[in-house]
Amino acid sequence: MMNQPGNLRKHPRVDKLCFTIIKSFDERGESNVSHYGRTLNLSEGGMLLDVSRGVPFVINVNVSLGLGDDVVNIKGEVVHLRKNEVGDTELGIKFVDTPEDQLELIRSIL
Repeated sequence: MMNQPGNLRKHPRVDKLCFTIIKSFDERGESNVSHYGRTLNLSEGGMLLDVSRGVPFVINVNVSLGLGDDVVNIKGEVVHLRKNEVGDTELGIKFVDTPEDQLELIRSIL
């Protein structure tokens, strides 16, 4: 687990590798583009996602998260965006209005 002293996250993050697709939306709320990546860590409240190609900073995304034989579909907000040491983009995504059945699937792998 990744919760450290002084960490203000509501839910602890767990190192977890899941293949993920995010669909971003422009300022008018129209679907912009899809990005493929992998989670670096995951919690009930959000995730850190690594994508190999640049992603414009957008606020609202739809996340499709592969969990074994299941796919979780969640709305999210990008709360931070940064380049890592190898030049890939990392996105911190906070889950928004997550249905309980989708949360149960996430909890089952944490």
